[in-house]
Amino acid sequence: MEKKETARLFYAKRSLGDTLNYSVDFVKNNLKCLLKFMALLILPWNVIQAILMWMLSGALIDFAAIADSTDVVAIAGLLGVKHLLLYGGMMLVSVGAGTCLIALFFSLLKLNHEREGGLAGLRFQELKPLYVSNVFKGLRLFAFHILLGFVIALLMGLLAGISPWVVLAFVPFLFIFMLPLVLLMPAYMLEKQSFFKTLASSYRMGFITWGGVFAVLLVMAIIAGLIQLAASAPWYIVTMVEYVFSLSENAATESASVGFNILSGFMALFLFFGQAIGLLFVYSGMGYQFGHASVKSQEIKVTDQIDSF
Repeated sequence: MEKKETARLFYAKRSLGDTLNYSVDFVKNNLKCLLKFMALLILPWNVIQAILMWMLSGALIDFAAIADSTDVVAIAGLLGVKHLLLYGGMMLVSVGAGTCLIALFFSLLKLNHEREGGLAGLRFQELKPLYVSNVFKGLRLFAFHILLGFVIALLMGLLAGISPWVVLAFVPFLFIFMLPLVLLMPAYMLEKQSFFKTLASSYRMGFITWGGVFAVLLVMAIIAGLIQLAASAPWYIVTMVEYVFSLSENAATESASVGFNILSGFMALFLFFGQAIGLLFVYSGMGYQFGHASVKSQEIKVTDQIDSF
C-alpha cells in the first residue's frame, strides 16, 4: 500500500477487512519512523519503568531474606512501605509513558494523512507542536477515564447492595454502552473540537459502527497481546532463574545471580518497549475505525436531514 494512498483514504468508508489491512499497514509501512520517535520520546520512560521493575523484582528475595530475622514483623513492615512507594511510582510513570505514547502515535497518524509525503522526512521540530498539544489532550482523557471509572465503581457498589445478581445482569449492558467510547481517543486526538462535543459525536459514531469497533478492537488486541507476550517472556524466564539462584548460599551461584539481576533489568526494558510496540496496533485500529465511522456517520446524518426535509 502506497503512503499517499493511505493518507488520501484515511477518512473513507471501508469494509472490516480493509480497516484491519489499513491499520496493520500503517504500522508496518511506518515502523522505522515510529521506532525513531519512540526511541526519542518513549524509551526514557521505559528506562525508568525498567529500573522500578528491577527494584520490585527483588521483593521475593527481600522477604525470603528476613525469614530468619528476630524482628520479622518490623522489617516486613518497612519492606511493605518501600514496595508500596515503588508501585505508586510505577503507576505514575506508566501514566506518563502511556500518555506520551498515545500523543505520539496520533500525532504521527494525523501528519501521515495531512503531509504530502506521509511521514517521510519528518523532523521532530515539525512534530513537536502537535505532539505537545496531544500530550495535554491525553492527560484530559486520562482524567476523564479516572472519573468515569469512579462513577462506574460507585454504581456497581450500589447495585451490589441490592443483589449480586443485579450486578451480573448489569455487566453486559455496561459493556454494550461503554464500547463506543473507544472512538473518543482518536476523535479527540485527531479533530479540533471541544472535549464534550467530541465526546458526543464520537459516542454516536461508536454506536453506529458498534460491531466494527468490537471486531477491530478484538483483532488488534490479539495482535498486541502476542507481541507483548513475546516481549515479556524473556523477563519472566530470567526473573525465575534469578530467584532460583538467590535461594542458594553458594558463592558461585551468588555471582551468577548478580549477572541474572543485571540481565533482568535489560529484559524489563525490552518488556516495556515491546508492550508499547504492541499498543501501536491497537491505536492504529482505533484510528482507522474512527476514519471509517466518521464518514459513515456523516452519510447517515445527511440521509436523516433529507428524510426530514
